[in-house]
Amino acid sequence: MSTVASNLPSGSPSIEPAHDAEGAIAALRIERNACMVASDWPGAAGFATQIAALPTCTPEDLRIASGVLSQCGRMADALPFAIRASLAEPDNAEFAQHAGCVSNQCGDDRGAIDFLLKAAFLDSENAETYQQLSLSADRLDDLAAATALAQRAYQLDPSSPHRGAVAAHYLAREQRLAEATAILRRVVDTADPSPAICRMLAHLLQVQGDYVGALEAIDQAISADPDNAEYHAARAHALLELGRNDEADIALQRSLELDPANLGGLRHAVSILAEKDQFDRALSYSGRLLERQPNNAEFGNCMRHLLETQRINTAVSDFAEIAALKASAPARRAAPRTYSDGLANQFRIIMALVLRDLRGRHGHSHIGLLWILLEPIIHIGVLAVVFQFTMEGSPPMGDDFFLFYFTGVMPYLLLNHLVMRVGSAVRDSRGLMQVASITPMDLLMARSIVEFFITIVAFFIFIGLFELCGVDAASFAPQYVFGAFAITWMLGTGIGLVFATLHEFGGAIDSVLGVFMRIIYFVSGIFYVPALLPLFARDIFVWNPFLHVVDLMRIGFFPSYDPPWSDVPYAAEVSVVMLLLGLITVTATARPMRILR
Repeated sequence: MSTVASNLPSGSPSIEPAHDAEGAIAALRIERNACMVASDWPGAAGFATQIAALPTCTPEDLRIASGVLSQCGRMADALPFAIRASLAEPDNAEFAQHAGCVSNQCGDDRGAIDFLLKAAFLDSENAETYQQLSLSADRLDDLAAATALAQRAYQLDPSSPHRGAVAAHYLAREQRLAEATAILRRVVDTADPSPAICRMLAHLLQVQGDYVGALEAIDQAISADPDNAEYHAARAHALLELGRNDEADIALQRSLELDPANLGGLRHAVSILAEKDQFDRALSYSGRLLERQPNNAEFGNCMRHLLETQRINTAVSDFAEIAALKASAPARRAAPRTYSDGLANQFRIIMALVLRDLRGRHGHSHIGLLWILLEPIIHIGVLAVVFQFTMEGSPPMGDDFFLFYFTGVMPYLLLNHLVMRVGSAVRDSRGLMQVASITPMDLLMARSIVEFFITIVAFFIFIGLFELCGVDAASFAPQYVFGAFAITWMLGTGIGLVFATLHEFGGAIDSVLGVFMRIIYFVSGIFYVPALLPLFARDIFVWNPFLHVVDLMRIGFFPSYDPPWSDVPYAAEVSVVMLLLGLITVTATARPMRILR
């Protein structure tokens, strides 16, 4: 005991010698807890590390030592204790998550992923785990995985403005601007957002050309933080785009009053006015820049560029008639090609886009590949655990909850991914279609092939995992199972093509798409057997073609299952019609799909 007392940190209260080790550690805990209550984190760290050095310390003592060291900013010292605590209690999700968070703080991304994946397995509903995983994925340059994980964190904790902002940030980096905007709108409408989130929403709306919405969002930010110079500069830019020049001048003047040294807003206003051919006002603003910083080379070059552009535009206006004649000239015809040559070239383009999509989504790290398995594992696991208790341990069909829900979740995930990703493919990769040889149809079909390929790979991996766990899943009837996948592919691709077309008419379609897929989830028998429904409800649900697809998948795994309402030809016919409709709508809107926005 004298050794323990002599090792106490300098300035710590002395402890009377105890008769045994338990008394010593109990006394140290009392002192540690008192320091924690008083927010004396350095003092608490001293006692906590003394406790952690004793052989009788508990995993909870190790966790507390890591926590108080983290409070002191000593992340490198906190990490070994966090790791020891998690290893000592391998089934504790909170300890695993804490070790992952501290690893993230220390820059050990791969170590963080190991602990955080373990935490997600132990507790699949903890939003912070997915938030931390998204941070690790981002630092490993896997933007697609970081986006998916941040979205999952926000789905689990939709009341958190921070999680919504992080998810929107990653979506915006993937150029999925409509989805990012939709999330931020929900955050602003349902929570008490920070001015920074309102400013972020304003920026996204401005990028998409919605200057009225951008102005509303930036006004909301200014009402919460009226002395932020950058917000007033952003308001001026939105007003300039709306043609409200006098109000823009007032907003810029207010921005400069708040921060005279920041002339970036005024410089940006010059660029906006020049793009709108308002050279007189642009020259006026440029003169104000030179007045404030007459020796600034950039501002001088800006003034010279404006004067030169104005002179050239005046000269070019005399040749407007010549330019109109040139624009009306017939396009040069391409050299004729055989049908087989064109088909082979189209196949090469689509395969190149498929490989590009696969590399872009999962080529930078293993976290993207892990998400292919983690998403259905979480989905199936939650359903199995919940219904195992509500159904008193008896699955609706067969002997294994996981296999039953697997047969419903896999076709649904394929349908969902096809609809969502094919539907957003053009919007996300519009720049690719500036290459003349790439058509919108090429891009959409490549995305559809990628989703089908990934789902089939995940399907066979799961079959192997079931066999390893002693569940007989490999003896399925392939004609039914792959028939279900084929019909799902046609149906999902067709719906995705239609929604890709509707995206050209506005971003509100994202909300419709989300509601549509949630309805499909609940009316397709994914987590129940339609025989359990009231007869009147089942008579309505059978009009849903995807319900018959799920039943077809289950027939392939459960030979005794023979639902009398099953109508596979009906599901196939609807899927073919939907695919044809999608092909027609995309062909009709191929030209506007190429326009950059």
